[in-house]
Amino acid sequence: MNIGSKIKKVRLGRKITLEELASRTGFTKSYLSKIETKNSSPPLATLVKIASGLGVEISQFFPYSKTDIACTVVKKKERKVVAGRGTPYGYSYESIAYKKRNKKMELFVAEFPPSTMEITLLQHGGEEALYVLEGKLEFIHGDQKYILEEGDCIYFEPEFPHGGRGCNDCPAKVLAAIYNP
Repeated sequence: MNIGSKIKKVRLGRKITLEELASRTGFTKSYLSKIETKNSSPPLATLVKIASGLGVEISQFFPYSKTDIACTVVKKKERKVVAGRGTPYGYSYESIAYKKRNKKMELFVAEFPPSTMEITLLQHGGEEALYVLEGKLEFIHGDQKYILEEGDCIYFEPEFPHGGRGCNDCPAKVLAAIYNP
């Protein structure tokens, strides 16, 4: 089942109309309908807003353990691709902690495209941190621009417009931690 189908299942299970979800998230009814019926995945910021609008954790949209356990392990080969390369949102990402239920934050490995791509700016609530695993990242937060190298970390308030791309025609890979209260 793709993410759009899972969003629709949760929405219908909670007896929330598309109009009501649109009102809660600020997205149009048409956009939400496209997410629910297409096989493409929305950007993380959109998933965070939709989860909040539905009153659920973002992890509801990913497969997870049927029972809540104190410790979970996701092997590299078990990662779940949420959005692959070539998405219109400017980056691809994999869920790396999807097995844990009732968690307070989400963890992803994200790959930002090379500097030949435009930076897509996103906004959402909560807190976010990016740790650069590979490459060099050009990152915009509000009206500030940062250049981050391997081993650098940025912790920021994501309600300000933010986004990134790789530098020097190379992609950048980051560990992203997103907390959404």
